[in-house]
Amino acid sequence: MAMLTSELVRDKTEPKMILSKVVKSGETIYQGAFVCEKTDGYAYPAKDAVGYSRCLGVARETVVGDGTKEVEIDAGIIVEATSTGLAVTDVGKTVYIADDQTVKKTASHYIEAGVITKYISSTKCEIYIPLPENKPVQVAQIHHDAQITGVDKFKLFVAPKDLTVLEIGIVAGAYAGTPASNHFDVNINNVTTSKTLISSDKSLETATANEWFDLGVDQNLEMSEDDVLEFEITAETGTATIDDLLIVVKYRER
Repeated sequence: MAMLTSELVRDKTEPKMILSKVVKSGETIYQGAFVCEKTDGYAYPAKDAVGYSRCLGVARETVVGDGTKEVEIDAGIIVEATSTGLAVTDVGKTVYIADDQTVKKTASHYIEAGVITKYISSTKCEIYIPLPENKPVQVAQIHHDAQITGVDKFKLFVAPKDLTVLEIGIVAGAYAGTPASNHFDVNINNVTTSKTLISSDKSLETATANEWFDLGVDQNLEMSEDDVLEFEITAETGTATIDDLLIVVKYRER
């Protein structure tokens, strides 16, 4: 299905909690929509996409975000949901966000919607959306003090538990050669699963020495315990160098 363009009336139980979250400016959350948050702390209509960290519940009202308006969200509820390919054997299994009105059985970005509590048909079920867990964002810092002049590759991070990578950034002590000239390319891989977190076309075009540069995260945000991230940086010209590199990984345990 597609994102909501009007209000949706859902059958649901009384919420265990009503949350209030500021809606991101420019976003519209319709009544009945599944609501997610991102690392910036704002509420968004749920979407299976990079950066959406968890489903909070179902919107009680329609809100057009301006950066100050809040939406009330029913949390800790059993709610009717639409999906595809459902079977009686799916009761008790986790389903994931497809969009702000639909759930699915297979995970793309592992944004959990809830657990199936009742099978209704192959396209409809009831799910329990639990109260959100306030797991803190944690930070791992890796200091690489060797000068990078060509291609440098090293182990960046080993996941201590199952987790979601939220953000990866760097602070470099000094650059020689102008980053704006596209001198440096970065590649970050989960070597355990052979999946890429940062693609090689993410170069340090606008990076400034001693300032935070957000590399972003493209896809495959999930890591399992003991998965290994590998950091690879390439200087595209013979004269380009980076000194005293600090890499920061922000994550939340699942």
